[in-house]
Amino acid sequence: MIDVEYEDKKAAETRLNQPIKAPDSTVYPQEDPRETLGEYCKRLELPYTAGTAGPDLDIPRVAIPEGKYCIIRVDGRAFHTFTKPYKCKEQAFSADITNAMKAAVEALLNEFSPVVVYSQSDEITVVIDPAKIPFSGKCHKLNSIAASVATAAFNLYLGRNNLARTSKPAIFDARAYGATREDVLKVLIWRQRDAIKNSISAVARTAYSHKMLEGKKSEDKIAMLEEKGIIWESFPHRCIYGMTAFRVPKMVSLDPDWLREQGTPEAVIDQIVGEGCTAMRNVTEYPDLPRFDRIANFEQVIFDHAEPLYNLKGAQEALKKESTNEDI
Repeated sequence: MIDVEYEDKKAAETRLNQPIKAPDSTVYPQEDPRETLGEYCKRLELPYTAGTAGPDLDIPRVAIPEGKYCIIRVDGRAFHTFTKPYKCKEQAFSADITNAMKAAVEALLNEFSPVVVYSQSDEITVVIDPAKIPFSGKCHKLNSIAASVATAAFNLYLGRNNLARTSKPAIFDARAYGATREDVLKVLIWRQRDAIKNSISAVARTAYSHKMLEGKKSEDKIAMLEEKGIIWESFPHRCIYGMTAFRVPKMVSLDPDWLREQGTPEAVIDQIVGEGCTAMRNVTEYPDLPRFDRIANFEQVIFDHAEPLYNLKGAQEALKKESTNEDI
């Protein structure tokens, strides 16, 4: 057995209670003698954050190209497991999860001031104008901030409303990439088609077993539901088509509670509210838009927030696609 010499208890306490000295700027012995340890460690990050050459490699900085829109797709991690306590056989959609996702959407709107935010199931698509992309378009910053904001807002909503049903918090990841104006429209249609397909399956699972639904297309599931008197389109719009959110400037009456939050004195609040004072403010709107691939002026709706015009030809083409191999 190895004998270990323990120091005197009093001596150990004296040593541990000594004030901690701040670290000095001693150079890292194996590197350039003119470089401190902090400088050396920061240099390790540079290839991955600034695109500059590192000691052994040269990694290009991943950033949104100039002139491109930024799309950030925020996605719930392992949400199939996380949402189990919120699910029941009789309900296709959880109001608690839907409202928590709305809180995450609101937080992302506040953080990035995007053109549009679209959410379905456990994912959120954020579209940012080229002139408003923060952090010089650095993807690692966009990803980390978006995931953090969504994670915090989602869990805060559940916690503040006593709706948490598991000890583990929800976690979101994110991926940011550049896209043209046309690509933005395609991505939104693609994500909504996924939302429609998933929502049909969710409703069908409340009435039929997994075995009975196996191999069935969306149109087959809708027909099966109608046989039982269940109309898929009768469910809330945001549950079956997803949630679309815009920030729109509007003239609104000033809210006394909001004025108090800004530190406005009560006497001034009484005067302003008494006079019916209004101001231009950005207001979040959640329009129940028609299905994206059936909107004739979809580009104007997304980028200019125009009123949607229904596209009958687009509707017929969509129905034709649904009867083919593409199950949307």
